[in-house]
Amino acid sequence: MKTDAELIVSNALTYNNPNTVYHLAATRLSAVVKYYFSEQYLRYIFHTLPFANQIPLEKAGLVPLAVTTVKQEDRRRQALIDDMTGEDCLIAADPETRSRLSVRLPNAKLAFLDNKDGATVLNVIGEGEKKGLRLGDIIGPLEEGTPGMLSLGDHRLSGQSMITYLNYGPFASFAPQYDSTWATLTKEDSDLLLRTYGDRNTVADVMSLREIVSDAGAHFIKVVDDLLDTLTDGEHSRAMAELKDRNEVDTKVKDVEDIGELLDEVESLENLGVDVSFVQEIRENFAIGKPIDLQSQLDMSGRAVLDLARLQHKRLSQPPPITLTNVPTPSVVETQLAGNIQRQLTTQVATHAPPGEIVSAPAIHNAIGIQDELDMDIFGEFFVT
Repeated sequence: MKTDAELIVSNALTYNNPNTVYHLAATRLSAVVKYYFSEQYLRYIFHTLPFANQIPLEKAGLVPLAVTTVKQEDRRRQALIDDMTGEDCLIAADPETRSRLSVRLPNAKLAFLDNKDGATVLNVIGEGEKKGLRLGDIIGPLEEGTPGMLSLGDHRLSGQSMITYLNYGPFASFAPQYDSTWATLTKEDSDLLLRTYGDRNTVADVMSLREIVSDAGAHFIKVVDDLLDTLTDGEHSRAMAELKDRNEVDTKVKDVEDIGELLDEVESLENLGVDVSFVQEIRENFAIGKPIDLQSQLDMSGRAVLDLARLQHKRLSQPPPITLTNVPTPSVVETQLAGNIQRQLTTQVATHAPPGEIVSAPAIHNAIGIQDELDMDIFGEFFVT
């Protein structure tokens, strides 16, 4: 192949003038042939190509290089003969070193250990230095910390701490309502101690407290009643008497005459994320339509606002996390309910409230700078009476 390439180059250089393109191309081809068929490049190919070791060097025109054997120098030395005893080493040592060696007696121990394979090993166990154990050696570095310092507090049995109610002003829709970070009592227990017994809202709380000990006997119920009387200055007994008188009165169960009201109540469960798609089928079977009057729509929006307040109160009343970045965000149900309330109020205002009932014409004129009554009469300049 090399001979054929050299023949092509020789013919091109012979039969073409030096100023032609073919002569210039033949010159470049000659340089390429000399490079690719040189001994250095062929040896490079034999070292890089994986199948080159299967081709003999003689076929490529190469001669095997002579392998030079280098005799390794024996760097090992003969063992030194040390005939000095321990006393001779102590005498030959420096006087200061000798004094330290004579004063300090290391607690070193020698032991011959016989391994299982029959080899005998000499082990020297030296005196270890005493090191203090630190807290970081046991638990390692902390990965997460707390936003503040933990203050020391009394035991739960010796001191009770109630929750602290927070007040941010009028613009506090999404703010927490109370702080239970350092509280040892639950919200129900705190409300029980903070509120005054005797009103209707407190009767239910008192009854729930009495139900806890209802199965324990009359003695424990009396103990709870006496405790509540002590905390409320006798208001608990008056509240229980009022509740007893109210239970003695015959009550009648109110029948649902209009099934539409019942369906409206069931549809309100959609605010809490409950699937109420079956209500529409019931309305179609009984030919009951949704109420279209303004009061019914306002009642429906009011129930949705109350449900949204309950969802927000439940989410914001949870114990705060260690880091403030992990505060729970509003759920999908809460977000959808807020959007539905906004759309309902927008539709009601646009349908039942004309612009004239929302704002008066003089207020609009005053806002855009138009005066209803001119301060001066234009014709007063021309007519004099």
